Amino acid sequence: MKAFFEKIIGFLIKRKGEVDDLSKFPDWRVGVSVAADWSWGVSMAVGMSIMAKKGIAPFLIWMLGNILAIPLVGFVRRFLPDSRHWPKFTLMLLVFAVIEYFAITLNMQAVLTGLGGGTDVITYSFLPREAAIWAVVVYGLFIVWYVNKGGLKILMLTDLGYFTVQMVSAIFIAGASFVMASGQVNSQLNWAVPGGMAWAPYAFIGIITGALAAGHQWQKYDAKAKSIFQITLWGGLFFAVYMLFVFLAGLYFSKNLVLGIAFLVIMVALATSTIDSAVSGVGYVARRFGIKSLYAGPIISVVIIFSWPCINNTTMANMWTNMANFRWPIIVFFIVVTAIIALAKNPKTTEVFKKLYLIR
Repeated sequence: MKAFFEKIIGFLIKRKGEVDDLSKFPDWRVGVSVAADWSWGVSMAVGMSIMAKKGIAPFLIWMLGNILAIPLVGFVRRFLPDSRHWPKFTLMLLVFAVIEYFAITLNMQAVLTGLGGGTDVITYSFLPREAAIWAVVVYGLFIVWYVNKGGLKILMLTDLGYFTVQMVSAIFIAGASFVMASGQVNSQLNWAVPGGMAWAPYAFIGIITGALAAGHQWQKYDAKAKSIFQITLWGGLFFAVYMLFVFLAGLYFSKNLVLGIAFLVIMVALATSTIDSAVSGVGYVARRFGIKSLYAGPIISVVIIFSWPCINNTTMANMWTNMANFRWPIIVFFIVVTAIIALAKNPKTTEVFKKLYLIR
């Protein structure tokens, strides 16, 4: 009997082999994974909400920052090589921890929107809200289980499927919405609502710095450190194609059973690809803090998942705004300081400073 239970426990929680080695995966595959987990469920849900609440022009500005966020990581890591040391700083690890929390809870919120209806995006409700909440909790626990078993390798294998599903669903939603609207843009949309353009610059900097604040992104880059620039270019390209269809979907989307099913499918694909990366990222942050147990990440993730029902009455737009306002000043600070250090270490810069009597 003891041997039987040991086998069950081994199947449920023990890993087999080196599951975090990405060396055998080509750059474009890692780029797909980066694009998939950067998509978040909120990239469509919040994107469509921004278009409705702020206007089309602010959405386009936000979308541009969203697309450039992944390549910015490659640019910073290549041209500011000392940025590789950021995860050694406690402040950056705290940022990672907060973002992983939001990556899990915001994406669970996105699935809830698709399953039980939402306030940001009015879509079809398949379950009563209370039942939908607990269905999403069970779904989150399942993700924690398979990430603990499979590590980064399982993310590479599943993210290709998730990204394919999200692309097909986004294309379908954009096309079906266009047909159902007879090619007429939603009459409730405006080019810019009052205050929308004032919000846009903060949204741009809030989103373009976002990938640099995600521990689960750094975990993948660290696993293929020699190819970061190429990976981020692939990731940015794949994500840009996806965002084009998000934009088209937002112009014509309406409350409808068929669109509701497609919306739920894409929410699950988007959210799962990000939640599983975030669960892995929680373990990455825990190890950076010196917690060596492989089960620290899964345990902390389970606590986050069970805490989520206490905060799910807020809107995704508000949650995203709070997260963006928290992360961007810290990331900008790290970029500026790292750039100053890089300039100071450059011999040509040193000579210029000497001529200006700024240094001796």
